[in-house]
Amino acid sequence: MSGESSSDALIQVEVASDSLSANAEFIPARGEGRPLSMEYVEHRLSEAGVTNGVLWDVIQDAIAACTDEKRRIADLTIARGSAPEPDLPERIILMDRFAAVARESLPAATSDVQEQPEMDSASRSRVDYKAISPYVIVRRGEELGRVEQEMIGTDGLGVNNKQLQRPVAAVLKLEPGKNIEVRDNEVYALKSGQFQVRGKVFSIEETLEISGEVGYRTGNINFPGNLVLAGEVKDGFRIWVGGSIYAKATVDAHEIFARGEILAAEGIIGRGNATVRAVKKITAKFIENCLVESKSSIYIKNSVVNSKIAALDRVVMGDTGKIVGSEIRAVEGVTAHQVGNSAEIPTTIVCGVDFIVERMLSQMQEQHQQLMTRVQALRVQFSDDPRQKLAAQIRAFETRARELSNKMAGMIDRLDRNESAELRVLGTIYPGVRITICRAQLAITEKKPAVVYSLDRVSGRIVESKIER
Repeated sequence: MSGESSSDALIQVEVASDSLSANAEFIPARGEGRPLSMEYVEHRLSEAGVTNGVLWDVIQDAIAACTDEKRRIADLTIARGSAPEPDLPERIILMDRFAAVARESLPAATSDVQEQPEMDSASRSRVDYKAISPYVIVRRGEELGRVEQEMIGTDGLGVNNKQLQRPVAAVLKLEPGKNIEVRDNEVYALKSGQFQVRGKVFSIEETLEISGEVGYRTGNINFPGNLVLAGEVKDGFRIWVGGSIYAKATVDAHEIFARGEILAAEGIIGRGNATVRAVKKITAKFIENCLVESKSSIYIKNSVVNSKIAALDRVVMGDTGKIVGSEIRAVEGVTAHQVGNSAEIPTTIVCGVDFIVERMLSQMQEQHQQLMTRVQALRVQFSDDPRQKLAAQIRAFETRARELSNKMAGMIDRLDRNESAELRVLGTIYPGVRITICRAQLAITEKKPAVVYSLDRVSGRIVESKIER
């Protein structure tokens, strides 16, 4: 019977191409072969040129396992060098949400963008997609990032004691652009607006330009600066801007507000409950089925149909502008070519009255009515059950009602702001039109050409005069 063949234990050492590590394979002895020894391992390491960063504890454990358990151990790291630390130039480090914009501006940005997790149908149903915006908005004074000073790296040393020269890190050196301030190594926004990166330059744009429509791609717009719209505004989407709105296409309005002006080159159309408000003037080609309000003036070129228009200054129509089936309020007066139509559709013109005060008075009157209704109900209850608690409630509601009455009395004098306001009709006014100037009213019963309606302060009546052509 022949015995098992014998062979000595072996270790095979391989140095990585970057010299930063060395791996080994430990092969146990067979039969009567010689086991591994530390002297043999040192010899093999010397032959491979491994003299730095040797992991002696790891080697000792591997020798023991190979000798005692006859276990073969492959691809074991037995030495590690020290990697070089690169030189880092002075650079700007942006905060995460701004850095994401910078990454997306690079050609290969999509390679390291984390995939969004799939949502189940229940989660999707809870998401308000109209509230999701692709725009990164910055507020004036907001911190955007910091300046990292230049850092000198260190050379590395391979496992073969080879000097590894430190590189210069390849980093994107972003440069501050428009509306950016660097102060005390901190980066701030000088203006509110959209954060943008073009090439290596990041900036704050005070005007947001949307080339397509406002819809699910853009979400609702909430922007602190100016807005330029090239496409439509889809029904149901809200727009709020701290500056002005310039719309090149028809605005299908749902809820729009601008602290500046609104210019709708192709008009504004709503679906009955649309609201458009601006602090400054509003200019439109036409207005249909909307509530439109300005704390300044409103200019409409062609027509106002089935709408409510209110201005703290004046409402002015174009040379052939028509007001039909609408309610117009303007402190300084109204000028139009045509008011009403031959079908005598009801149309209301109110001049000289502050519509904001009028609205506040209406709200207070409603509150007062609710309070008095509550008081009457409590008094009935009190007559059947005269408890002290009910008496205290009655007094509290009556006190609040008196306070509201006093406020309303003080506001009534602010309601009629301009007794000199006029309605000027350059073309024709039709029956069905009702005119109010301050507290005076007049119903038009005859078709009239080229007339002005104003308030006679002596009689307190609205008077009519002809426009001389």
